[in-house]
Amino acid sequence: MTVSETTTAEAVVDTPVPTREERFLAEGVIRALKLGLVPQRGVERVVVGRRREMDQMRRDLEYVAQGGAGVKFLSGDYGSGKTFLCSMLREAAWGQGMVVSVVDLGRNVALHKLETVYQQVMAGMRTRELPGTPAFDSLVQQWLYGLEDEVQRTEGLDPLKDEDRPVIATHVERRIQSALAQVSVFDSSFANAFRGYYAAIQREDGITADAALGWLKGEQNIPQELKGRLHVKGGVSRANAFAFLRAMNSLLLSMGYKGLVILFDETELIRGLNRADLRQAAYENIKMFLDRSAMGDLPHVYALFAGTEDLFADEQKGIPSYQALHDRIRPRHPGIADGTVQEVRGAILRLDGFSRDRLIEVAIKVRDLHGRAYAWEPVHRLDEAFLADFADHLATRFGKAAPTFPRGFLKTLVDLLDLCEQDTAYDPRRDFAPSERTVAAIEAVEEQEAHLLDF
Repeated sequence: MTVSETTTAEAVVDTPVPTREERFLAEGVIRALKLGLVPQRGVERVVVGRRREMDQMRRDLEYVAQGGAGVKFLSGDYGSGKTFLCSMLREAAWGQGMVVSVVDLGRNVALHKLETVYQQVMAGMRTRELPGTPAFDSLVQQWLYGLEDEVQRTEGLDPLKDEDRPVIATHVERRIQSALAQVSVFDSSFANAFRGYYAAIQREDGITADAALGWLKGEQNIPQELKGRLHVKGGVSRANAFAFLRAMNSLLLSMGYKGLVILFDETELIRGLNRADLRQAAYENIKMFLDRSAMGDLPHVYALFAGTEDLFADEQKGIPSYQALHDRIRPRHPGIADGTVQEVRGAILRLDGFSRDRLIEVAIKVRDLHGRAYAWEPVHRLDEAFLADFADHLATRFGKAAPTFPRGFLKTLVDLLDLCEQDTAYDPRRDFAPSERTVAAIEAVEEQEAHLLDF
């Protein structure tokens, strides 16, 4: 065997073969990027330059999982990677055994109405087991089924026996009352809603069961007749929204989850409210999240508000227009305020834009991930020199020092990788150069802002 043959053989031996799970995850990331979206899973495989930020957020999550509370603000212009970072935070929270809820302020969510915020938190709940669908109803069913199983085991009852079923139901209702005794709001209404839901399920009364879940989720249009049937009164309002949130989080803890993470997307849309009083009310509600967290009133809850830099700089309609909130979160050190010093433990976490080197590093990661997904070696077709030239050309076309359109850039890159993998005769340097049409396509992707609810 020659030296060259030996080297080649060693290279083959040293190269790990991706497992089926790794290939599946890699292909999921590539498929999402090809659509111009942020991957639902595996996003950490393509994110670069955010280690300090994520290390701090993971530390925050650990603190919250142990009983603390936290509020963070994420500042960055479009293309800075806010959505990618929020996706990583969501995966980290799931890894900690937490429930994550996304509240997208671009979907007609009124942050100046706390009762609406509560409704959207309930609607946005997702778990690692149910990442793509609302999880609240399933969580309630999971909890009640767990109580049923516990009753059957400890009391020696058999649900297949007609005489045991009503006894099981009685024991379950008592355990509901006991479990919720410490978190009840409106006297016994909170526990009554759960008992009413369980009883309605037993007698296959879907209308009452839906009304019970709707009341718990903060729906405002529950008929009075159904409220009477459930023995609940009132509902979620500005005055009690935090009490409801605390009660629901206590329920999650009793199910074995470590807490609740709430991601508020597109917080800068508060600036678009025409009335100053509505903007002030929205900022006041954010301040209430801060104050209640600091006072220990929201244990095991972590809230992150993501917005563009204008949200934190606009003195007319942004956070600086509401001095009480601005004073709580603005950095005092001049170096932190002007961006010359980076600090990740403060209230505001600022993301700088993509540099040329960072974009090339991401491109290399995506290229290599594509190779793992489709079992081929792309480095000889799209080497680092080509990726650097491609990025530089786009930077020139955009008229900026560095491209700030990572999603559109990566979509175009994946299209190119697909061509190279499927057509061995295709020469990307000879047949492809970033044209005006390519630049327009990249910009079109970026015009469709990535929403956390979309992945």
